[in-house]
Amino acid sequence: MNIINAFKRFLNGSAALCEDGLLRRKILILRLFSFAILLTSFVMGIIANLQRDWLLLVLNTIIGFHTLHNLYLVSTLKHISRKIAWVTSGAALLLLLLYWLTEFSDLLFVWTILFPLYAVSVNGGKIGSRFFWGFFVCIVFITLLERKYDPVGIIQVLRYLITLVLAFFFAYYMEETNEKEHLLLEHSKRELEDAHRDLQELTIRDSLTGLHNRRYLDDILPLVISQCRRYSAEVVLFMIDVDFFKKYNDQYGHQAGDGALRAVAKALQSAVRRETDYICRYGGEEFVLIMNKST
Repeated sequence: MNIINAFKRFLNGSAALCEDGLLRRKILILRLFSFAILLTSFVMGIIANLQRDWLLLVLNTIIGFHTLHNLYLVSTLKHISRKIAWVTSGAALLLLLLYWLTEFSDLLFVWTILFPLYAVSVNGGKIGSRFFWGFFVCIVFITLLERKYDPVGIIQVLRYLITLVLAFFFAYYMEETNEKEHLLLEHSKRELEDAHRDLQELTIRDSLTGLHNRRYLDDILPLVISQCRRYSAEVVLFMIDVDFFKKYNDQYGHQAGDGALRAVAKALQSAVRRETDYICRYGGEEFVLIMNKST
């Protein structure tokens, strides 16, 4: 259990601090691939040492140090997209070097097939596809330079290239689907947050005048008084009552009375300029004006 927890902490790293779920997923995939490459290069390095294959030993050592450097690059979230692109470029160059030197070894086949999955997953569909097709063109160019024109060599190269392209399309489809789902989820999340803010605003606003209501007054007044006490400042509170409103309302009707209340609210709003001042409808034709840090 401790080993599993330690492995989870290794994968999370700085990604746990990232608020963007899609970027956090990319960092986790990059770390997972890096761990697999480190483990594979270590095992193959031991095998190369036992077989006295010094070229393969050197290549696996370079790959191991390159992977450690990549993990160091993404240890901080600053310029993370640029760092991921740099890491992907380095991985592509190393794989091309291996392809050139070792040709169609089983180790090379596995690593290069994993490259489109890696490139698309950590860079996204559009940028990852650019990395892959650039890598694919270089593979074809190196193959032509090697002049493998015998039937066995041609079949082997075609099988490898077809597998590489299929792996890319699979990774691209999966990543595009995931990005669309992430965008839909983020859109739904923003809509929910907006609706929540609107609902909160409705609970503290008077629907007729647009001013804050009695509930908001009960919440804000203790905070204003506490702040003024802390800074030894003064606060002014006006209780405003519209005279003869009932008679006006009875004579001209409720619609005219509502219009009168809106006119009073507008006049109060035009008289208050500071953000630290508050106007609330206390109830009926009564209003409250709070002027913070005023005599």
